[in-house]
Amino acid sequence: MNENEMIHWVREEAERGDAEAAMTLAECYMKGEGVEKNEEEALAWFRKAADREDADATVQPWLML
Repeated sequence: MNENEMIHWVREEAERGDAEAAMTLAECYMKGEGVEKNEEEALAWFRKAADREDADATVQPWLML
């Protein structure tokens, strides 16, 4: 599986409500891995993961500061 396929499947799972996938996608946007680096998009996915009760997602945005 190449990077584009991985991002496609992670995004699909994140959009379905998977908190871990949302967290992974947020980290990809934060680091610019497989997608263009975008801190606003990363924060949005961290929030979605946190809303789905992913404890790590409540801490990660603070690390961006």
